[in-house]
This record gives sequence, structure tokens and C-alpha cells, in this order.
Amino acid sequence: MGKGPIKADHLQGMLAFGRQWLRDECVLPTQRQASGMLKSPHSSNLLLASLSSENMATLVPHLRVVELPDETVLFEAGDTIKTLYFPHDGIVSIVVDLISGEMVETATIGRDSVVGGSAAVDDDIALNRAVVQVKAVASAVDVGIFRMCSARTELC
Repeated sequence: MGKGPIKADHLQGMLAFGRQWLRDECVLPTQRQASGMLKSPHSSNLLLASLSSENMATLVPHLRVVELPDETVLFEAGDTIKTLYFPHDGIVSIVVDLISGEMVETATIGRDSVVGGSAAVDDDIALNRAVVQVKAVASAVDVGIFRMCSARTELC
């Protein structure tokens, strides 16, 4: 392979290989799932699991469990972020499209974080695209509801 920009079809092949490798090698059950001590379907996400019981009790009634198939675009750059996703498993990539047509991955998000978190605390306009790289299950909540819960407790 010569030096220079990566062609889009080659990049798609690399992404497909990476997704398969992650499925085969990296996606493991959480420690709580393995031990059978799962308190809530939402506590598979480590960020949610780290909340105090008071904060979790405020948020849980508003969370819904959603499936996120491979290659699902959660939002595009410039979109209004309407939903926060707390992955239980899988991988979500944050990518930026360059003027040259190339795509650069700027972050990967798994079960330790949140997708769309900037909308929870500040601006709800996405600066980049969020794409599911490895199918996932996630807890989802509308941004407005999260902000309302956050105003009542210390979520943010």
C-alpha cells in the first residue's frame, strides 16, 4: 500500500475487519453480568453505574433500552442532539468528515461513557458524526428529560 490518503473503499474494508475483530476478541460481559449481580439493565454502562442511588432513581424511569445495529448513524455534524446514549456494550465511533472526503475517527465510546454528552451540559448541536461500529445495546434518554433530571439532582 502506497503512502497518501486512504481510499473510501479501503477504509470501509478496514472498518469491517475492525468491527469483526472487536466482536471476536474484545466484547466481554461486564463483571457484574458475569457474577450475576446486575442491579438494573442500565447499570451495564459504567457511567450510569457510578451514579448515586438518588441520582439513578431520578433517571431510571426515563431511560429506555435500545438496540443499535452496526453502522447506525446516531447523529450527523450540525444535527440537534435529541437523545443521549449510554452503551452497555459495543462501540460507537465519533468521526469527522474532512473537506478532502476522508473521514477521521476522533473518539471511540463504549460502556464507560455516553454518546451525545455535550448536549447534556451545553450546546445540543453536534460537532461531528456518531456511528455505531460494533452493534450495541444502550440506555437512551431524551436530552430535555436528562437536563430536567440534572436540574433536580447533581447528574452533571
